[in-house]
Amino acid sequence: MPNLKLTPVRQGVLDIIREAKTPIAAYKILEKLQQGAKAPQTVYRALDYLMEHGLVHKLESLNAYVACQQESPTCHHTAAFMICRCCQRVHEIKDLSKLEAVLESYGQEVGFSDLHTMLEIRGLCDNCRNQSH
Repeated sequence: MPNLKLTPVRQGVLDIIREAKTPIAAYKILEKLQQGAKAPQTVYRALDYLMEHGLVHKLESLNAYVACQQESPTCHHTAAFMICRCCQRVHEIKDLSKLEAVLESYGQEVGFSDLHTMLEIRGLCDNCRNQSH
């Protein structure tokens, strides 16, 4: 990503998200950010930039952010996540080639192209499932 311009605030936001054990909300990022971000708009602008460049994903169901786990993120890749409904642990599914092909084919069939897909699949992780039994 040669045109990537990570200002200190953008880098700080990205570092906080990467270090988080679970998805993190924008206001939690603001609390942790030490350098120069005094207003939520600053964090939201940084998040928009990071999402636009494929470094961060927003999980709509949690209203929180996670770092992209793809080795070479692009801003238009299909993303799918398994989210534990108990502990909110997140796992990004990396091999979506078959799903992308199906969605692309169906999109063409119904007259859609340039698809952006974000799937959130809720369930229980092994840890939480084992604790409940």
